Amino acid sequence: MQIKKNGYTIVSLILAVLTVSSPVLAINQRGDQPWNTELRCYYDDALGFNLWFLNLGPTGIRARITPENPNRFLVEHVFQDEKSPARGLVEKGDMIIGANGQPFETSHRFGRRSNKRGWDGPMKELASHIEDSQGEDGVLTLMVHPQGNTDKVHTVTLQLEPVGRFSENYPYDCPRSELLLEKLCDFLVRNFYSDNGKPANRFTGNVHGETQQLLALMASGFEEYEPIIEKHRKRFHDNTYSPTDSGFRTWNWGYDGILMSEMYRLYNDEKLIKPMRELAETQPWGSFDRNGFYAHRSFIRIRMIGRKPYASVAAISGLQMLSQSMFRQLGLHYEEDLLETIYEHYLRSANDNALSVGYAFRGGGESPLGRDPRHAIIRLKDPSEARGPKGPGYVVPTGMEDITEYEIVWPHKEDHRWKPTDWVEEERDENIVEELVGDQRRVNRYLGEIPPPSEPTEPYETTRSAKFLASIGMGALAMTIGDPPRDAWRYLGEHAANTCALGPGNIFDGHAESNMHSFWAILGAARTSDPELLREFLDYVKIFLIMSETHDGNGLILQPWGRDWADQGPRWGPRTLPSATAIMLLSLPKQRLILTGGEIKLP
Repeated sequence: MQIKKNGYTIVSLILAVLTVSSPVLAINQRGDQPWNTELRCYYDDALGFNLWFLNLGPTGIRARITPENPNRFLVEHVFQDEKSPARGLVEKGDMIIGANGQPFETSHRFGRRSNKRGWDGPMKELASHIEDSQGEDGVLTLMVHPQGNTDKVHTVTLQLEPVGRFSENYPYDCPRSELLLEKLCDFLVRNFYSDNGKPANRFTGNVHGETQQLLALMASGFEEYEPIIEKHRKRFHDNTYSPTDSGFRTWNWGYDGILMSEMYRLYNDEKLIKPMRELAETQPWGSFDRNGFYAHRSFIRIRMIGRKPYASVAAISGLQMLSQSMFRQLGLHYEEDLLETIYEHYLRSANDNALSVGYAFRGGGESPLGRDPRHAIIRLKDPSEARGPKGPGYVVPTGMEDITEYEIVWPHKEDHRWKPTDWVEEERDENIVEELVGDQRRVNRYLGEIPPPSEPTEPYETTRSAKFLASIGMGALAMTIGDPPRDAWRYLGEHAANTCALGPGNIFDGHAESNMHSFWAILGAARTSDPELLREFLDYVKIFLIMSETHDGNGLILQPWGRDWADQGPRWGPRTLPSATAIMLLSLPKQRLILTGGEIKLP
């Protein structure tokens, strides 16, 4: 990594307003969150305990860390099935203060500031002790204050499965990694065929859950899973795509493009070419005025049905960019303008020491005409005016030229977002008009031609990480796979990869779905060209693999390690999605997918 000296200034990103600020917060805790959150998981329901506490590896214990005792675990549940090593030895209310004869020394760091996040403290120390024990005879001793009585210290001996240590360069040349990979893949397949004990033949967890699990099985290279992959691959043959698609479709577009690209490359399936082309042509129209900013729904669909758009989501843009980049590398049809536009969004979100993308990218920058970005909704007296050839959702070619009488229905002064709207009439010759449903039109203020940001001429010196690593990891992949258009792409992609690699303790931090952030953060970090940085990252992420392993052997479980109060992971896939993430990490040595480092070879 080198210092960038190209003489330009890039403004820093304004962090998303949806994050919650508080000076002292426990792990993912807002009030009594997450401890009152239910894990919507068949396996945990079957075991009789489904509240979201810290899983202490394969011990059969769930616990929490409190601000009052930040260097110890308060036991909240001990599983009583025959597979639970702690059954009858540890009880709810016990305080675990150390392991293998060594007291825990470091306190957990509470708070949301980026330089204070991580898993250091009792989680990291216990993970190390568990690995030491499993590397020998499997015997793990715990130091316990029974029922929190600090005057007494009991030594409890647990028998774990002696599966060996992770190798020094895991997941490469590592028998334990290979063993865990096989177990996790088998778990995903069992879950595919059974959902809450009933026949399912499907993956759960919304579109990202299904995609991540399929990618994981493809990355593993185990031939016995090919029938499942083939079933899903054939499903894509007849897919159609349109900017008027309903639902939260923009997520599907990105994930479908990535999955079809991997399937096309891996299986030389030419029946995927047609749906991929249709998808590539659709993706630009789903963004706001084809500018690469996406909400959950296609913007054209939003306007057709008269809905108010949700905020721009950077991760959705990252998915579109990654899928388009994969189309490009595979020699298929892609939309160059969309690729370049989203690349510029990433570029505007970069500074010298990190690529800091929040919930959304920074906006298009300052207008050359000195105008604030604004829009207004107007109601026409004559609904036949300002009509376009394509109908609701599209730009009206004549703008406000034939509009006579109208009233502004938004913004109004009762709305806290109100700003003066005199520009609507004063700048009517320049305004951009979009047709909405019925007699309503959206008027967008013309800001002038925004110049593209300056590109880096040298590699960045990345010195810190960031939050919201999902979109950063997607960018790292999109800009480094195959043959990037120019050196600036690779410099920025490497900057994104290093930003991920510098934050192993941040990989579950991000709004709404921590599983998604960990999945893309790990793949993004793997794109770094700095072997020492990658090794530090992987060694730290062992904590995730060890502490999330369940005592019953049914996959890894989502831990409340992220700091977002709205995490949907507990209901979208608390075991399947962390398992898929781990499979992708453990499959890196196989380099079977583009996402895991495979070469781009045209079918």
